[in-house]
Amino acid sequence: MLLSADQLKSIQSGSPVPVKLDGMDCVVLRKDLYDKVRGLIYDDSEMDPRDTYPAVLSAWDQDENPDDYESYQ
Repeated sequence: MLLSADQLKSIQSGSPVPVKLDGMDCVVLRKDLYDKVRGLIYDDSEMDPRDTYPAVLSAWDQDENPDDYESYQ
């Protein structure tokens, strides 16, 4: 892929550069910034299902009734 001088300057300064490849909308981004964004939206570490219990219980009990919450524990 060939980039213009302006596109290269944008990437070097940390700005994303929108491009079209074979009809697809894409974005060119420096790898360090991509890694940072990827870390925010994707976590491939092992998860313990017990970590989700408080969120599930909270969502289950939409009325925030403590009595209901206790009965699900």
